[in-house]
Parts: sequence; structure tokens; C-alpha cells
Amino acid sequence: MKILIVGGVAGGASAATRLRRLDERAEIILFEKGPYVSYANCGLPYYVGDVIQEAGALSVQTPQSLAARFALDVRVHSEVTAIDPARKTVSVRALDSGKTYEESYDKLILAPGARPVVPNLPGVELERVFTLRTVEDTLRIRQFVDSQSPQSATVIGGGFIGLEMAENLRARGLHVTLVEKMDQLLGPLDADMASFVHAKFLSEGVKLLLGSGAAGFEEKDGGIFTRLDNAPGVQADMVVLAIGVAPD
Repeated sequence: MKILIVGGVAGGASAATRLRRLDERAEIILFEKGPYVSYANCGLPYYVGDVIQEAGALSVQTPQSLAARFALDVRVHSEVTAIDPARKTVSVRALDSGKTYEESYDKLILAPGARPVVPNLPGVELERVFTLRTVEDTLRIRQFVDSQSPQSATVIGGGFIGLEMAENLRARGLHVTLVEKMDQLLGPLDADMASFVHAKFLSEGVKLLLGSGAAGFEEKDGGIFTRLDNAPGVQADMVVLAIGVAPD
């Protein structure tokens, strides 16, 4: 049995190790477009905040460790670009060399995960506007904070990632404004429970702008000005978008 898995991290890597436990003889090949096949998603904001101080601590498994322990053929920097179900093959592009090749399969598992939602707003592509989803994202944010020493940040989105980014940027000494389109943070919570979250962030010095959505971004005074749909805009040195994810 030859099994191909497209995508690593929580979905693909977990499927691969479970399949190995079910079948010691299967040939299992895992393709991951990025350089990291297994990492601690929940730790990403805390590397920005220097709670996790070493980038290597974010990696749970490496291609080498998965090969040694589970006999998995893990190919990073490998993008699956097409599937031929009739021939049972996939087309793969090796991103480091640019070469393409085909790989056959008996079974195929798709686990490409999700991507950050990036709204189609003016200025969203600006250099100081960040998203956080992957290790590469957190390395970019951490490098920016370390090298540019920003004094302020605007975080768009009051879900888990937005709150964790606001917490960790505040811990780094930045003045943080948290913008949420709903009237409360953490939408799944009842309003009375969310009020405790509001009180905690306010006590830590985070400014909350609730009931306001981002309408666009522009470079201004050496930073980023965030226009809001029903409130005065916010000027900051950087912006982090944390408004959810969509299937990739």
C-alpha cells in the first residue's frame, strides 16, 4: 500500500503517524509546501512575546525525526500542483530546485489546512501589515519587533489569535489597540463572560475598539494608519490581521 499525504502539521502529520501504527509495511510519503512539517501552532504568538525564546522550540517533529521513528518519507518544500485520479498520480513541484515530477498512489489524503483570511481592503498588502498562521509568519513578526523596535500595534480581530497577539505585543512593551467588529471579544462567549476578558485586557493597558471594522490601511507618519468603518482611525507602527481562517 502506497499512501500520499498532502500537507503536514496537525492534520497531515497526525494522519501519517496514525497510519504507520495501523500498517507497519505501508509506504507513506508526506508532502509539505513549507519548511516545517510539525510545529506548535499555539506557541507562535508566544515566540513573538519572548515567552518562548528559541525558534527551535516551536518544532515538534522534523523530517529526520519522523523518518527515524515512523519510517515516513517527508518531503518539505514540495508543492502538489495537480491530481490525476484516473491514473492515481499527483504532480509535485520541488520549490527549492523548481523541478517537477509525478508520484503514484494507492490512497491519497488531502490535509492542506487553512490560510488566514485577508480582506480585500486598500493597503492590506503593505509591508507593516502582518498575518499569523505559520512559523514563517511568526519569524517575520518577531524579526520586525526585534529590529524595528515598534512602539505601537493595531490588532484586527478579537478571537483567540488576536487576543494572544495583543497579549504578547503588550508584553514586549508596545501600546496595543485591539479592534473587533462585534460588540465583544471572543464571540462564542456569553456577553457576561466576555466582560471579564474585556476587564482583563483593559487592566493590562490594551485599548479596545469594539463594534468597529477595518476599512483600509495606508502608510502615514512612518507607520500604518488603519481606517475604521464607524470610528476614528488608529495610527500604529504595525498591524496584525487576526480575523479568522479559510480552508486552503
